[in-house]
Amino acid sequence: MTQKSYHFGFVCNEYPVISSNGGIGSFTQTLGEKLVAHGHRVTVFGVYKHLTKKIRRDINRVQVIAVPYIDIPRGDWEFNRWRLMRLIKAEHRRNKLSLLEVPDYQGWLRHSSIKIPKIIRIHSPQKVGLDPLVDPKNLPRSIRSEEESLKHADFICAVGTSVEKAARQTYLNALNSETPINVIYNGIDTDTYQPAEGEREKNLNVVFAGRLTEKKGVLELVKAWPQIASKFPSAKLILAGRDSEYGDSGSMIDELKKLLPDAVRESLVHTGFLDSAKILSLFQNATLCIFPSHREAFSVVILEAMATGKPVIYSTIGPGYEIIEHGKTGLLCDPHSPDDIAKQVDQLLNNRSLRDVIGMKAREHVVANFSLDHIVGKNLEYFISCINDYGMKG
Repeated sequence: MTQKSYHFGFVCNEYPVISSNGGIGSFTQTLGEKLVAHGHRVTVFGVYKHLTKKIRRDINRVQVIAVPYIDIPRGDWEFNRWRLMRLIKAEHRRNKLSLLEVPDYQGWLRHSSIKIPKIIRIHSPQKVGLDPLVDPKNLPRSIRSEEESLKHADFICAVGTSVEKAARQTYLNALNSETPINVIYNGIDTDTYQPAEGEREKNLNVVFAGRLTEKKGVLELVKAWPQIASKFPSAKLILAGRDSEYGDSGSMIDELKKLLPDAVRESLVHTGFLDSAKILSLFQNATLCIFPSHREAFSVVILEAMATGKPVIYSTIGPGYEIIEHGKTGLLCDPHSPDDIAKQVDQLLNNRSLRDVIGMKAREHVVANFSLDHIVGKNLEYFISCINDYGMKG
């Protein structure tokens, strides 16, 4: 029996190649290319501040249609949301869409007369319960816009159970305890992210990958480092990621170096931004990877590190418990405690056999539950159910 082919539309304002991408951009690209490989058509719509004219480009068989963001006095965000909806409607007239998915971030979905199911996928960690800076009694404008966007969705899904719960606590005017929200985890390419062939661990390398910001826990990690370095003087702490503004110097990496005594400062290595191929190599050469995040939605970088067969230390935050079983598929640390971070790192650096066992089980866990084939199948199943349910409503 021939599989029915669908035309899936996505909204993404950070699609790779068009701009420097974030997590939503990488997710959209990965899922879109896999859906195309399964015989479906994918079109991605976006609004970009750096563009000066509309572009239509085929990127690895995914059609990307992008328009420039237009600044106008007052109301420019709403104006650009309206333009985006018109762009999608015009494309739908030419090449009928089966479904449209929009991320929660910045709330881009608005009323549209096109009769297709509209899904919002909740990615962002800027939620009550996940982000301590979000006050439910005084929500920032961006979250109020996201709440408005949810009112125009026919279906809602979230990238994790903790994200789903946080969304219900945040969008009180759009969601309630009875609102159906499907949980579909993010996935990774476990054929790409896999252990290196042969022995790669020659040095004790403790690896962090991510933007150097407070919320990523880098301050506590570096404060923990002198304890670790005193026991393992040959160990290196490798920070891979863009610097950010912080402190008197205006540079997080400069402020981090100030936290270290002279004797261990040389053991801190900052690589700057690395592309995915270099991140893969870094993970494969790591002794362990650590991500002591204070808040996060559902980070694929954790899965990528685990898939290389390396032991991972993550945080005792909601997504941490969804990804890692402490002591079996990884370790969890209190991200606010340098002492606990040092304790978990020490446990792994002291025990090669424990590292090997946890790394092996981590890889098995990711392949079984978060591989792209597994996750794409879950998404396709969900999309088709939304299309069928929407048709029955109509």
